Amino acid sequence: MKTFEVTVTSVVQVKLDERAFTPEFYKEFIEHFFPFDTLELHAQHIAQLAAREVFDFGWNRKEFVEGYGEIGPMGIYARVQSMETVTEEVATDPVNLQGSGPAPIEPREG
Repeated sequence: MKTFEVTVTSVVQVKLDERAFTPEFYKEFIEHFFPFDTLELHAQHIAQLAAREVFDFGWNRKEFVEGYGEIGPMGIYARVQSMETVTEEVATDPVNLQGSGPAPIEPREG
């Protein structure tokens, strides 16, 4: 069994029309989805969805995103500007399949 540590770094530009994020929208979103009560939290969430390519936040303005509806009327745009992936194989201890980590703590005598 091999173990890998993978670091994925994405830079995503997110544009949101703050007028679409009304108090009513926040209330409903929090009630049904996540406790995002700031525009910044929504930008972070949308950036994660864009980076994972869950939704197309670019040219398809009719794209439906659960919690937001059609992204066109919500004024949502997101574009992945860069993505970097670094993979390292981690030495795996055949006894401890968790990978190389700190040695187990032995109980003290006395």
